[in-house]
Amino acid sequence: MFSLPKKEIIFDDFGCAFNKGILHHGRMYLTENYICFYSSIMGITQKVIIPLNDVTKITKARSLGILKAIKIYKQGRKSSYKF
Repeated sequence: MFSLPKKEIIFDDFGCAFNKGILHHGRMYLTENYICFYSSIMGITQKVIIPLNDVTKITKARSLGILKAIKIYKQGRKSSYKF
């Protein structure tokens, strides 16, 4: 689904939502070298692949003021991902 190397093992997966303007409900997969997210609802597919080598910081965040969330910051580009 993510075209990762064949030796990449999924350690765990979690139900969550990716906040990209609207919430994409799906699953987050943690592997040895990546954080991946996949969502497919009503024909709209959203994939996110974040190499752990690019992650500079992970913080707690709030979504909609009450929901628990995390924010993953990626080096290079000033980009962040909110789950």
